[in-house]
This record gives sequence, structure tokens and C-alpha cells, in this order.
Amino acid sequence: MFRPGKAGTLAVAGLLLFVDYLLLAKSGYLAPLIAPALIQCGCIACAAVFLLRAMGDFRYVGFFKKVTHNCLRPPGYAAV
Repeated sequence: MFRPGKAGTLAVAGLLLFVDYLLLAKSGYLAPLIAPALIQCGCIACAAVFLLRAMGDFRYVGFFKKVTHNCLRPPGYAAV
């Protein structure tokens, strides 16, 4: 599995903070610092990225994953 370093983790944290700003500015909780059209495009892009992330890599993560067991959930484990 992928294990990001400190720089990668900080980059993802910064991007998530920016997404938070976009959503709060779009909803009216924060004053927009950039053009509303850019906020709209940013929200659409974020939705697309999160949708692609939810689909996953088709092996370990996502809606269509192929590997359904690991060391945390052994084969035959039934969730209640």
C-alpha cells in the first residue's frame, strides 16, 4: 500500500483546507476571496475528485474493490 511522507501529508492537508474554504465560501459562511465562478468550478472539480476516489483503484479501495479481506478483517468475517 501507498505510504506518503511528511511533505505528501502536508500537501493533502493543505488541499483539504482549501476545499473547506471553497465549500464554506459557496455556502455563504465565509466571504469569497476569489471570483464566485472559480468557487463554483472548484466545487465541481472537488466533487469529481472525491467521486473518483470513491471508485478507488479497483483493487484495495473503493466501490469496486476486488480484495475484500486483509489482516484487519479475515475471510469469512460477517459484519453485523
